[in-house]
Amino acid sequence: MLDKNDMIPGEHPGVKGAQVEELWSLDDEQFNELMPIHGLIFLFKWVQDDELSGNIVQDNRLDKIFFAKQVHLSERLLCVLYFSQQHGLDLVQIIDKTQLNLTCHIVKETRIQLSYDVTRELSENRCKWKVINNACATQAILSVLLNCKHADISLGPNLEEFKNFCQSFDANMRGLALSNSDVIREVHNSFSRQTLFEYDSKQASKDDDVFHFVSYVPIDGRLYELDGLKDGPIDLGPCSVGKQWVQAAKPIIQKRINKYNEGEIHFNLMAIVTDRKTLYEKQKANVCDPEELERLQALIEEEIRKSKRYQIENIRRKHNYLPLIMELLKILAKEGKLVPLYQKAKEKALEKESKKNKV
Repeated sequence: MLDKNDMIPGEHPGVKGAQVEELWSLDDEQFNELMPIHGLIFLFKWVQDDELSGNIVQDNRLDKIFFAKQVHLSERLLCVLYFSQQHGLDLVQIIDKTQLNLTCHIVKETRIQLSYDVTRELSENRCKWKVINNACATQAILSVLLNCKHADISLGPNLEEFKNFCQSFDANMRGLALSNSDVIREVHNSFSRQTLFEYDSKQASKDDDVFHFVSYVPIDGRLYELDGLKDGPIDLGPCSVGKQWVQAAKPIIQKRINKYNEGEIHFNLMAIVTDRKTLYEKQKANVCDPEELERLQALIEEEIRKSKRYQIENIRRKHNYLPLIMELLKILAKEGKLVPLYQKAKEKALEKESKKNKV
């Protein structure tokens, strides 16, 4: 999963002029400081909820809205990919939906004929099928960027080419194309945490916390929610054209938050905004007042420091510390200190849990 430190400028393939900033509240002051805002991304704990915030778009507006369904690396999809490889097909090149459906049908009908060796190959070589796992955050960012037409934002050749390539695709094919994009996958995977252990993926149970990202974007005077788990963009109604479109999104986000129990804090709201350093530099070029020039220069220097800080945080977050931890554990065990430390930590944990239950 990506956090805001993964979304700093320059990390997405060729995108210029954009950065992601975290919002700590829905207050106007927070939003005004970050104008212009090109899209909002809301992270929340997913719960089963069939109630839609608006109507799913099914008319010709789909031609103007870039929306992609989220692809899950299911066993059936692996079978489709395996079948396609065996027959020399490239799924990204299958523009005809009928052909894709036919492929799925053939795989479904012949599933029983897949041998043990094939099943083992599917499970052991998932990475070679070139499908992005846990792409929810990446898809949310792209949902904003690929629908943004602001002069400050440049998608760059890679995303422009991808957008044009997918223009005639439906939502399912766009999701599959996104998950098969080499450029997007490489950027996405470059932010994956290094791990010492590989865990088998499993479906979340009803007791597990599952988190999800959705995007909010203004298009032609209307506000849309882009949720890769839904069948299409959700029309949330009219919004202001220009900077104040966020006023239409705030009550919708607040309503979603209100559905949860009091004390629930697992939310995160982020805004894709114009690159602040570039914005301040443009403003500085048109200012003569010494005090204002000094203020803008201070803001520019703060953005430079912030960018360096994010880069360091990303390096630390992605570094694999587990070999060091394992070596420390071996040394502690060799010196006879590991078990006593474990027992002490266990007692503290039990004591903490006991106090928590009494409250």
